[in-house]
Amino acid sequence: MRKIRTVSLLLAALLFLSGCSYVRGKIQAEDRLSLPQETPQAELAPEKSGRGSSVVYLYYQVKDLMAIAAESRVLNDVSEDELLSAVVRELLKGPKDPELSTWFPVDTTLAELSQTRDIVYVTLSEEFLNAPPEAPVNWEDDPEWTAYVLQRRRLALDCLVDTVTQLGGISRTQILVRTEGGRGVRLTLHDLGLEGEDPTQPLPPLTREDTLIFTPEMAAEELLSAFARKEWGQVASWTAKKDPIYGENEDAGMLALTLSSMNPSLLTYEILDSGIISGDTAVVTVKLEEAGETGMSTVYDSVPLRFVLDGSLWKIAPISLEQLVTNAQ
Repeated sequence: MRKIRTVSLLLAALLFLSGCSYVRGKIQAEDRLSLPQETPQAELAPEKSGRGSSVVYLYYQVKDLMAIAAESRVLNDVSEDELLSAVVRELLKGPKDPELSTWFPVDTTLAELSQTRDIVYVTLSEEFLNAPPEAPVNWEDDPEWTAYVLQRRRLALDCLVDTVTQLGGISRTQILVRTEGGRGVRLTLHDLGLEGEDPTQPLPPLTREDTLIFTPEMAAEELLSAFARKEWGQVASWTAKKDPIYGENEDAGMLALTLSSMNPSLLTYEILDSGIISGDTAVVTVKLEEAGETGMSTVYDSVPLRFVLDGSLWKIAPISLEQLVTNAQ
């Protein structure tokens, strides 16, 4: 079957094969900046009083995909002065949603944080440079493992930068790592596997990049791809458990069995457009070619599919899945 759109694989290929594109898209030219090599002292600012609860959004990997999604978290008894540090510490604890995972190495902590105007300086503990537990001891001698570990570092920083910049007032994020001597030292291009004339060049401040953020269109790609392959367990996992309008859906296991017994056929699909209608509802318009009961295929030129936020992820609404199944029989 010819797939028209494959968002996740494209993102994976771009990130894995082209560190250089990451540099161009994420950092600003350092020749316009005069930045310290170590963690600077924070500028003095008027102290803000009052403690309370804040709802924040932390970015994590969507499991098995080169995409990130925001998980909401309530931080209690935090002052405005403490909020930024509290958010980073909370991010490093990892996600609570089982459909999300983290790219940060185990035991990575926040060593220090300061802010100067619109630049925040985040110093991570030395564990940030560790490989994941599944990596072999000599991973640096294996080109594939080296590429994988360095890619994880870059993606972890994507999550960190997108998390802190959504708080407002921050345009750039300078990443440092605390050494054995206790100093926070800026990462180099080499530490992240990025290309440059001088691999030892310090990494400039990073700016926000939204290309990895999980969208309704990405969710439609995952759903339709699994539907076309008749992987009904995956289809069920990309179906929302609850819809704000239509209520709860049947259990994912039962849904997979129902789909398997009906065995609908999707021949080709093309994602045409998408738009978020409200904070928890979106519509993705697709073109479908589905097999009917007579064996003849039918083309549907413009089919609006309803997607809703289910936890942290966009998933198809049960009523739209029912429409897909009905057309494909």
